[in-house]
Amino acid sequence: MQLTRNLWKSYTETVHAFSNAELARPGLSPETVHFLKDCGLPADCEPCLAFEKFVDKRISTVNEVLGTEEKELDNYLMLGTNGSGDPVCIDLARKNEIVYLNHDQSFERVFINASILQFARCLMTYQDFLAAENGGRRFTDAELQKLKTQLRKTDKRSVENGAFWTGELEYLEWERTNA
Repeated sequence: MQLTRNLWKSYTETVHAFSNAELARPGLSPETVHFLKDCGLPADCEPCLAFEKFVDKRISTVNEVLGTEEKELDNYLMLGTNGSGDPVCIDLARKNEIVYLNHDQSFERVFINASILQFARCLMTYQDFLAAENGGRRFTDAELQKLKTQLRKTDKRSVENGAFWTGELEYLEWERTNA
């Protein structure tokens, strides 16, 4: 994977890359900083994710964004949100894992990926899967299993019970069955 802003070119037109000043936070790994500076994240992409651009300020904790004072939320730097409005974050306390915090469940932590690079790879794998559907073509069980295998190959924890990508796979299956 070439690490440049062109990484997202085939998936979206708008990419939010970060500056050194925006990433001036203790606890961010060099890998995370490098990726967010050189590649950034798409402004929005499937599965219903939106990523923020922090102009003239550093990337914020969940407490700073939401105006709350929950001590444990200082460990999470907010990148954006999912379709339910839950914060998508970098977990500083757990080696920069990518997670979301379920605001309907007292900010319960939900694992997405072990690193920003694995997150990017899983996002691209998912985008490629959706693009192959050609505007709503019904995918087969074998195609869905291939997607799951690719996600697992990228990050085996990403498809464990309770993980974000497992929920997305279940939703795809539900949507296909109930469409």
